Amino acid sequence: MLRTNLYLTEEQNREITRLAVVVKKPKAAVLRHLIVFGLKNASLAKSSSTRALLKLADLAELLPGKGPKDMSTNLDKYAWDE
Repeated sequence: MLRTNLYLTEEQNREITRLAVVVKKPKAAVLRHLIVFGLKNASLAKSSSTRALLKLADLAELLPGKGPKDMSTNLDKYAWDE
């Protein structure tokens, strides 16, 4: 498990504290559950364009060889110049 810092509003902190008391679990466990729930229900994860881009990235990893080492700095050159 990784540790991270998170800034909450006072209202968010109060709501999480109340929920933790109701379910009798630590705030950290409540936050992890809320994050998992949010990730599963995020509309981005369900969009067809996102799935298409992820599939394209998977296919790109199957290509032999590697791209040029200066791709990020010369992207326009490689994308548009002939």
